[in-house]
Amino acid sequence: MGLSLADRLVFMLSPTAIEGHLRRETPLGSTEAEVTKWLSNRGVVAQIARVHVPPNDPSEYPLTSVGGEAFIHESVAHYWFIFRTDVEAFYIFNGAGKLVDLRVRKTVDAL
Repeated sequence: MGLSLADRLVFMLSPTAIEGHLRRETPLGSTEAEVTKWLSNRGVVAQIARVHVPPNDPSEYPLTSVGGEAFIHESVAHYWFIFRTDVEAFYIFNGAGKLVDLRVRKTVDAL
């Protein structure tokens, strides 16, 4: 399916705005299957890492203030505006496979 024009424009906004968009599309409480399907429909093949994720400092990997028992870390978009910008999403799931946290990080490859 790929990204819609609205998705492409949203991903150019701040990480906080992108998180808001992703939380509307994949709200907290969504199952792992719902999140991976949503990502797949946008061309992102998600891998779930099944490891205990403690709450951590905002700069540590994976980004989460809640913690959980599994996570997905995928690049959900990239674009060029002078330099390449990647938008990464961190989906954190609890032991029951429900989404409990969602964070976004943007990185710029400025060479």
